[in-house]
Amino acid sequence: MDINECILLLPIEVRNKIGIYCIKTFWKSFIPLTAKVPSWYNSYKNTQLTKFNMIQNNIHFLHLDCNILPSMKEYIMGCQCNYCKEFIRDDDNLLIIYYMFIKEINDNFPSAGDNIFYEKYKNSFLNFQMFNPYYDLIQ
Repeated sequence: MDINECILLLPIEVRNKIGIYCIKTFWKSFIPLTAKVPSWYNSYKNTQLTKFNMIQNNIHFLHLDCNILPSMKEYIMGCQCNYCKEFIRDDDNLLIIYYMFIKEINDNFPSAGDNIFYEKYKNSFLNFQMFNPYYDLIQ
C-alpha cells in the first residue's frame, strides 16, 4: 500500500495535523533565493576594499594591481604606492622643477585642501577624499 493511500484512510483531523507538520518542517529548512548571499558578493567586497585602500593610501588608480602589469608601471607624481616610493630619482632638482611646472599648469586643479566634494550622511558632512597629485610637494 502506498503512503498516500494510508494517509487517506486516517481521520480528517489527523490528516490536517500531518499536513501542517509537513509544511512547518519544509519552511524551517527552506531558504529563499532572495535571502542567500549573491555569487558576486565576494568579488564586490574585494573591489570596495581595494578602492578604500586606494583612497586612504593616496595610490593612483593606474597603479592598482588589477589595472597594470608591474613591468609597465611608470612614476606618477604624488602616488604613494611601493613602486613610486622606491622610484630612484637621478636629479632631485629636476624633479622639483617638474613639480613646479605641473603645479603651474594645473593651477585650477583642486588640491586636497580645496576639495569641494561633500556628502551629507546622518546630519553630518563627509569629505570625499580624492587622489592628491601634490602629496610629494606638501610633505
